[in-house]
Amino acid sequence: MLWSLAALLAVFLLTLVFDVFRAGGIDSNVQIMKDGWTVTQNGHVYENQTIDVYKFPEGPLGYKDSITFSKRFVFKGRPPYMFRIKTNHAAVKVQIEDWTVFMYGFDRLMQHRFIGTGIFSVPVPYTANGKVLNVTYYGGFRQPLDRVNTFEMLSTEVAYTDYLARHAYSLYIGIFLVVLGFLGTVLGLIACGFSRKFYRFVLIGIMSLLIGVWSMCYTKVIQVCSLDFVTTNFMEYMCLYSIPIPFLLLLQDMHKGKLNPFKHKMLRMITILCTMFVASVAVLHFSNVALVSHFITPYHVFLCLLTVYAMASGLVYSRNMGKSEKIFSVGLVIFFAVALLDIVRYNLLYHFLFSGDFMSTTWTPWGALLFILCLILAYAVYVYEAVAAKAEKEVLAELAYKDALTGLYNRTKCEQIFDVLDQEDADFAIVSIDMNGLKMVNDSHGHSNGDLLISCFASALQEAVVGIGTAIRMGGDEFVVVVRQSHLSEIHMVKERMDVLAVKNSEGLPVPLEASYGVAKRSECIDCCKAKDVYRMADKRMYKMKQESKSKLVRR
Repeated sequence: MLWSLAALLAVFLLTLVFDVFRAGGIDSNVQIMKDGWTVTQNGHVYENQTIDVYKFPEGPLGYKDSITFSKRFVFKGRPPYMFRIKTNHAAVKVQIEDWTVFMYGFDRLMQHRFIGTGIFSVPVPYTANGKVLNVTYYGGFRQPLDRVNTFEMLSTEVAYTDYLARHAYSLYIGIFLVVLGFLGTVLGLIACGFSRKFYRFVLIGIMSLLIGVWSMCYTKVIQVCSLDFVTTNFMEYMCLYSIPIPFLLLLQDMHKGKLNPFKHKMLRMITILCTMFVASVAVLHFSNVALVSHFITPYHVFLCLLTVYAMASGLVYSRNMGKSEKIFSVGLVIFFAVALLDIVRYNLLYHFLFSGDFMSTTWTPWGALLFILCLILAYAVYVYEAVAAKAEKEVLAELAYKDALTGLYNRTKCEQIFDVLDQEDADFAIVSIDMNGLKMVNDSHGHSNGDLLISCFASALQEAVVGIGTAIRMGGDEFVVVVRQSHLSEIHMVKERMDVLAVKNSEGLPVPLEASYGVAKRSECIDCCKAKDVYRMADKRMYKMKQESKSKLVRR
């Protein structure tokens, strides 16, 4: 409990320190340029427009159609300046008066190809203050543009640190999930070569990797690593579309043998359809028939239907779930709730033009982080339960082969050892041993003392055969020692050790420890004989020794 509280306190303090550093990187003097714009579309001029997720007055731009936003540039901060702009699958040109200072996407526009989305920080010359700033967008091929985001102006010295600071949590969560996913996938695949129980860990790793890459691409913090917006946009959508595949495979594995055949087939069919959807999107995109971004609405509908099905069919929660499944369900509910909230946010933002900090912030990376952590915890519980069950099974199996009174192997184990000996060609020896005086002790001193006599004899025998053979209690006062070929030359040491240990362990017993012995080897058989035949030969020699014994403890 104390360790848990200490861990939570450490996480809280680290988060607090991180937030302090993050807040220090945010520029409070960023100028939001959303008022007083002149918009020109199709030759029509619209004065004094406010751009805050602005929707075009004459509808979406067609291929190569343009719309221009103009405003006199006045910036009160310290020069040099940066003009921050987000492209939305369109070519864009930034001019100061008639001087072009920035262009993006025109090569792909002319080639009828997909144009990526990204955040650009455009350097603005010292002489630009007081001049007219023109931002012109051109509609992409099969990428109708009907809105733009707010423009921003800020000092060059804080242009990059400001954006990263504002999206620091998304960046670090994304990096954490990517690293965790990569390590989990690689190590899980290696471990799967030894045990299938690591299959779930591989799926968790793949999910973490996909969510991490998507998170970094969606929030554009991937630009720290790559400015190839076409590739990163393609990765963003493909990772997003692919996330349900390992999730559905994980559901199948967790509910294996627990679902009725119909639900199991449905889950498999949904997985196959989802895989086919992702493959089809990639083919259509690269063949330029349809773009990867065109499928986001059908994907949202699919996620909503999948959520409803998972809830209704008992995949998320049922009364007979184990601890691992319940932890998984908690993480899944959190992730579903955040993802659905993000879907609503996305559609309100892009279809109904709602704005504000909440509307422009995605919470999915946080939900994904909590979900992955719950998956890891659920997997840890799953492995613990599997190991505990295996250990319990091994203990029960061991108990099935152990004699309860002495701790030596029992007759069942002896028969198993005999079967193994019969499958080999090597020589071996069997020592048949019968205690002397057990019936006398049981009759005169009670069965408790008889049990004590057996236990002391078994302890001495176990110590005597160390490094030589295997001691077994066949039942009652009968014992067996199995000696393999490599130790046949040491077999005489068993009797010598027992003579010494018998004297030592007899203290406090009603009678001294005594026994009769009979030894037989497989090599003594004329024909190839079984272990039981060797045992019978040793048993006869043991009884012969008993009959010839002059001990008072031997029954006549």
